Amino acid sequence: MARFRKILTLFDDYYDMMADRVRMEGYRRAIDRAVREGDVVLDLGAGLGILGFMALRAGASKVYAIEKMDSINLAKEVARRNGLEDRMVFINKNSKECELEEKVDVIVSETLGSFALEENTLDFTIDARRRFLKEGGRLVPERLRLWLVPVESRDAYRKMEFWRDVEGFDFSPAVEELSRRLLIEDIDEGCFLSTPQLYGEIDLTTVTTPYFENRLTFLFERSG
Repeated sequence: MARFRKILTLFDDYYDMMADRVRMEGYRRAIDRAVREGDVVLDLGAGLGILGFMALRAGASKVYAIEKMDSINLAKEVARRNGLEDRMVFINKNSKECELEEKVDVIVSETLGSFALEENTLDFTIDARRRFLKEGGRLVPERLRLWLVPVESRDAYRKMEFWRDVEGFDFSPAVEELSRRLLIEDIDEGCFLSTPQLYGEIDLTTVTTPYFENRLTFLFERSG
């Protein structure tokens, strides 16, 4: 188990993703639609391999699983335990440093952060699509839709305020740093201060630049 020691710190992240039934059911339906009997599939940023396993269940003949982190070791063991190792090729590299012996019919990927793009999704997808995907091949997902809305959050406020005084020391520079970072919180609609707006829609089958930006104006509908 020594080789799995580092991955233990990632279990919480994988649990959050794989225990999210809405997320997993969405991927299952999309993969079942996209993957045809006998297809060769690339699982880009495979993590623990769940999307690749779904692709095999949907009829894929082979899955290339590319993952740069050591989570790929556990994915290999899961594949072996489930009798899938003979149809999977595991590649422990950054996808930009890889070459495949053939082009694939489908690329599946879960390199989506909390706001979709912060895991360099566009950069890796554009490269993989150009070098690995057959002409007319399919992507899962095909499109991203990003929404924004101003909110109030007591939990987020408490986390910010904590850093203003730690054991009598002024840690307020941490507040400035945190305000520039993505803070992940569960927010319900009662916390919305305005109406959500579509920040942008990205077609992963045609996008050519890894950068995306837009500007929105919100009318606050109540104080917060």
